[in-house]
Amino acid sequence: LKAVANAVKLHVGHANLTHLVIDFAGHGVLKGYSEVWLRSGAPEETCEAISFPETYAAALTCGIPNVTFIVDACRVPAAGLVMNRMTGGEIFPNRLLASFETKVDVLLACLAGQAAAEVSESDAAGYQGIYTACLLSAFREPTDDMVRVVNGQTVVPSRKLQAYLDREVRRRAAAKPIRMNQFPATRINSD
Repeated sequence: LKAVANAVKLHVGHANLTHLVIDFAGHGVLKGYSEVWLRSGAPEETCEAISFPETYAAALTCGIPNVTFIVDACRVPAAGLVMNRMTGGEIFPNRLLASFETKVDVLLACLAGQAAAEVSESDAAGYQGIYTACLLSAFREPTDDMVRVVNGQTVVPSRKLQAYLDREVRRRAAAKPIRMNQFPATRINSD
């Protein structure tokens, strides 16, 4: 957790930073209405967990106009005593840096209660999350209706990703040999 928090801290408070993207791919669990992301040392090392509700709340006042969380992790209920002990910490510094509320976008691989599937595309490729594969496809080969030109640069805004991810993640999950239900959850607050 400390390594991630230190990386975020390097960017928070810089006046010229307008957008911070935090991408997490790994294991996640739900504990009641709370969501915890598990880094490689968790669950044995409880300090290696990230609490999403607290991190989200801290992001709202971090002093960066826009923060985007991209999360390819399961959102299934925690099972057993060890997993239920995971509380997690937040990754933003505990200080108020802004006189405005940050617009926070959240792109989640699946709905609460669902698993985020990892599948093998080929024997040589190993495993990759369906959501991550769809997200990468959106940026590598965007459709014309997904792109916008900003300051002479072609970009894919988060708001334009929502329909594509809803459609494509469902399609790819349903096409796998074992039937999976994976429906993304996207909350876009920025333009």
